[in-house]
Amino acid sequence: MIVILSAPSGHIWRKTDNPLIRYTDLPTRPQLMQITTGAAQDVRDFYPQHSVPAPAARPSGEAGPRDLLVLSIDATGINMIDSGLRETPPGRDHGPQPPSAQLSCRERTGRTRMAVVTAVYDAAPAVRGPADIMPTGAIERAGRRPGPKAVNREVDASIIDSTAPMTTRLFDRAQQRDPQHLRRWIVLVDGNNHQIDRINAEAHAHGVRINLILDFVHVLEYLWKAAEDLHPTQPGRAAFIARTARDLLEHHPARVIADLTSQHEALAQAGTPASGLKRCIDYLTAKQPYLIYRIALAMGWPIATGVIEGTCRYLVKDRLAITGARWSLPGAEAVLLLRAVITNGDFPTYWKFHLEKEHQRTHTSRYQHQYDLAA
Repeated sequence: MIVILSAPSGHIWRKTDNPLIRYTDLPTRPQLMQITTGAAQDVRDFYPQHSVPAPAARPSGEAGPRDLLVLSIDATGINMIDSGLRETPPGRDHGPQPPSAQLSCRERTGRTRMAVVTAVYDAAPAVRGPADIMPTGAIERAGRRPGPKAVNREVDASIIDSTAPMTTRLFDRAQQRDPQHLRRWIVLVDGNNHQIDRINAEAHAHGVRINLILDFVHVLEYLWKAAEDLHPTQPGRAAFIARTARDLLEHHPARVIADLTSQHEALAQAGTPASGLKRCIDYLTAKQPYLIYRIALAMGWPIATGVIEGTCRYLVKDRLAITGARWSLPGAEAVLLLRAVITNGDFPTYWKFHLEKEHQRTHTSRYQHQYDLAA
């Protein structure tokens, strides 16, 4: 049995079962930080020269480039030490909070920094219908068809880079997979306006036509807020969600928006507050160009951001959001980069690349002139 003990001096000691070797001195915490950041320093240089295999041919014999190329981006917060936080915008005070008995509530304000997470993957179209998403009975539930399956998934994350450079890097990786733009590019978003603006800008810069789709699960969340204002009981709310969500999948979103607007006007005339319903109407109206679910299902496209949501969980939260953890900026960035490389299955290839780069930095670049003289 091996037990890790932490000494007051900052050293980490490992107790072994060997009576001749009772304790061995492991690297200190600063040394571990240095090792980790050093191991991750070549990740950004590795991927531009690292290609992903093309999609395999379909069983029918059709070529892979006709498949979908799916891109997605999201952000999630990480608790940081004070030196790792972004600068506070003018007029906003999010400085350190005073000690309090309610640390779980008060320490959250101004303590997190958003990590940007991206994912790009291949998928074969999987045609579905509204009944496959929102079945109304046992027969429809039994006949549900699966959606597109993600293959050759590649994820990336950064706590240092903002949305703009991460979106550029996401499109660059997609460009490597489809340089001639022969495939259908699908971009899944959760409605963040800045992300949408950057996605459209990168699509224009890369000269590619994209199909931007709003995550259907986020739409359901707003529909639930509207249901709380329209129906007092849970069965009534569930029935409203089933009916309205099915209408969004089957018809043009303008029809659903018009129906919700008429209900909101009726409540306003009766003097009944309906802030949740108003937020839902505003959200659907603002995102109406991206509510193309009827077309997406008929073409076999994905309509949910499950891949990027799961990436935020297992790539970021499972490691950097453990209880009591607060991260420095270099440490969090290095851990995110290495976890992304390992998740992509590229660590053996990357480590060979890293060792070659390290050899150039420590030997070749220093002694090359001596080799030339000797020759």
